[in-house]
Amino acid sequence: MKKIPNHLSIIALALTGFMITSCGSHNANATGNTADAAPSAKENSTFSYKIDGQLYSWTGNDTYANQATIDSSNEVFFTLMSNDPAEKNPPQFGFGIAAVGSTTVNWENMDRFKSSGSNGGNHFANFKLSFPNENTKYPDYEFGRTSTVTVVITSKSETRITGTFSGELVNVATQKPSQLADGKFDLPLKKQKQ
Repeated sequence: MKKIPNHLSIIALALTGFMITSCGSHNANATGNTADAAPSAKENSTFSYKIDGQLYSWTGNDTYANQATIDSSNEVFFTLMSNDPAEKNPPQFGFGIAAVGSTTVNWENMDRFKSSGSNGGNHFANFKLSFPNENTKYPDYEFGRTSTVTVVITSKSETRITGTFSGELVNVATQKPSQLADGKFDLPLKKQKQ
């Protein structure tokens, strides 16, 4: 008789584990939880730009990069980064700019630490590689004393933002100016959580 309660507890434990696993799925259709759902095709992010003629571009969805956020000061933050699995060391190009009109980032107003304006700067345009440079396909660039990057917001709604950008960075290896051209982005836009 003692074996029956043991079998019942094992079956109950197995059913509980199955239910937890099933309900913990990130599939929005199965659980009704849309917070973790992948963005739909209409929410795709697209960007492209050239540095010294080298094209960087991507189209798709990502949970972290290639999405813009806007804060209560009406400043927009976003990072452009390829999420192609074939790219082992994709460049990341991060921006902090005004949400309307044109923003020119230069040495004086460039926040070289983060989006916080922690050095007194109120905008930024940071280009960096995801990992230390092991592939010369992607030279590393920095924001130098003579660098400028101008970003123009061409349209903004509650849910999307588009714009263009161009300017000049510095090649880290050669310390020579590098032209940034033909930059454009079309990204989902969300309010930053307070």
